[in-house]
Amino acid sequence: MPLPKPYPPTEIDYEDWNDLADNYAGKAVTLIVDKNGKGDYSTIQEAVDALPSSNAGEILVKGGEYMLTQAVYVKDRTDLVIRGVGKATRLKVADKVQSNLVSDAASGQKDVVVTNGSLFQVGQHVSIKDSSNEEIGRIASISGNTLTMEENLTNSYTVAAGGKVFTCHDAIYITGTSKRIKVLNLAIDGSRANQEFDRYGWYPKEHHGDGVRLSATTEECVVENCWLTSCIGHNVCVGGSRHRIAFNHSTDCYHDGVNVEPGVDQILVLGNHCWSQAAWNGIQVGYLTNDIGTVLVVGNICHDNKYGISICGPNGNVQVVGNTFKENSDGGVHVYNCSLFLVSGNTISGAADLSDMTEAGIIVKQASSVGVITGNLIEQGAGIGIHIEQGSYLTITGNTIRKVKKHGVKAGEEGSDQGRDCTITGNVIVGADQEDTATYSGIAVIGDRNIIQGNRLDDCDKYCIHITSSAEKTLVLGNQCTQFVGTCVDYIKDEGTGTKVSRARSFFAVLTWGTVAADSTIYLSTAGSNAVEADIEFPIPFDCTLRNLRAHATGAPGAGESYAYTLRKNGADTALTCTISDSATDGADTANAVAASAGDRICNKLVTSAGAAVVKHTVSFEAMLEETNVIG
Repeated sequence: MPLPKPYPPTEIDYEDWNDLADNYAGKAVTLIVDKNGKGDYSTIQEAVDALPSSNAGEILVKGGEYMLTQAVYVKDRTDLVIRGVGKATRLKVADKVQSNLVSDAASGQKDVVVTNGSLFQVGQHVSIKDSSNEEIGRIASISGNTLTMEENLTNSYTVAAGGKVFTCHDAIYITGTSKRIKVLNLAIDGSRANQEFDRYGWYPKEHHGDGVRLSATTEECVVENCWLTSCIGHNVCVGGSRHRIAFNHSTDCYHDGVNVEPGVDQILVLGNHCWSQAAWNGIQVGYLTNDIGTVLVVGNICHDNKYGISICGPNGNVQVVGNTFKENSDGGVHVYNCSLFLVSGNTISGAADLSDMTEAGIIVKQASSVGVITGNLIEQGAGIGIHIEQGSYLTITGNTIRKVKKHGVKAGEEGSDQGRDCTITGNVIVGADQEDTATYSGIAVIGDRNIIQGNRLDDCDKYCIHITSSAEKTLVLGNQCTQFVGTCVDYIKDEGTGTKVSRARSFFAVLTWGTVAADSTIYLSTAGSNAVEADIEFPIPFDCTLRNLRAHATGAPGAGESYAYTLRKNGADTALTCTISDSATDGADTANAVAASAGDRICNKLVTSAGAAVVKHTVSFEAMLEETNVIG
């Protein structure tokens, strides 16, 4: 029974008791859990069960270790707070208990008969498993060695296939129609060394073995300021919508420090510290190709995991902003089959010896599309800085990449048609190919129709920019390529098809409206025509290449006659020339080109043969900027 109010009947060593009383007086219900008997109840479950289902109130859990032989089960509750006093409030999952089947259990039945039913408790989540199948059930009742599950078995299990039942439960399980449940300021130890968990329990099946689990039907819950360690599943596993997972410490679980499941929407993952998970990631959002909703991941620190964060799933809106991902073994950010995503303002770094981030600082896989990767700092990786292995319609802009063993940015993957239709612009890449093997480049392009524009590339050991032979229709424009230390094989290497290493073009038309007599030499320019070359020349305004000379006469010169056109530079003939002869009226030189510098004097010389017809002439040529990329 609850102790009489007001609290405390005897001294209880909460540090901020006056503040506690000021804040919680007048609440619907406030209960205290103390394992030593000085509160209303000695277990959290007793307090949960004692509260009303709506406007439930608050449970304050005094310091001490609370051994959990089954999950704290919160179902169909609203406005409930479970609050500890910090790390001193420690919820520990009891060691797994297990018993073998003594008879086969068929799908569609609820009863499972084991060798020792006394090991189990009503309300426990258990895994029923043999060599072929596994599923999670919850024990509704126990009679001797017969465990009756709440739901019918989905699969069949046999003694011959090693059938067994073992406990596999969360520390806190929030489910049903629960809304606005808060878990605050306590520690959870999942004791994973003494548990068991298998892939059979992964999404879309509902697994257990997490520290705090929010099921897919929950809404508006908060897990905040908790210390979570060593869970066999995830330390925090989030389904449902409009949840906040904030300022928690998560380490040493077998799977992900924080796992946001597919199908969620409007989830905030804020300011958590996730490190040293045994096998997987600091933060996981989504799973494989299942749809995901809106998720914002901001201000977290993730280090010494497989990936700092992995985001998966189409048809969502996932933003990864302002996080620190440090010394994760495979990479900082992993994007898999994700559409509509933003990765921005993150610091992603590896160890000084370049021993981790073996895949990439940021890697995009499995047909991801419509994403922006911007403003990230990536350095000291054993792999690639940013790798668009399989992706399209992505913008990679304003990132700084420094000291990576492989490419700074790689768009595409050999043997794939992905890594295409991307814009790679305004990035700073310094020191790609850190082992100086002349194998990797600043930017390597394998996919088609990519734009490489306005990037700065310094000290990239092989090529600053490499357009490989499999790439088509690449535009390379306005990049600065510099080698301060040593030499590179080449600055821009183009082996692709239809590449445009962009040059700005200007078009000049040189016209004369008057007729030109036979057997004469005359000079043509934008000002008209003149027999004195010095009176008609005009200066070139920029360094360029002159090419594509074309001439047109309003009539043919006649049999055996000709009009000869020659581009002149600084008073001398150039190689750019063409002739109209006999019955023709047009001529062109598209094979030759002439270099010109700003200030060079240009005009066209026209020589008519002795018997040529007297007609009007038009001449044009193209002046092309030689290079808009700055090299050297």
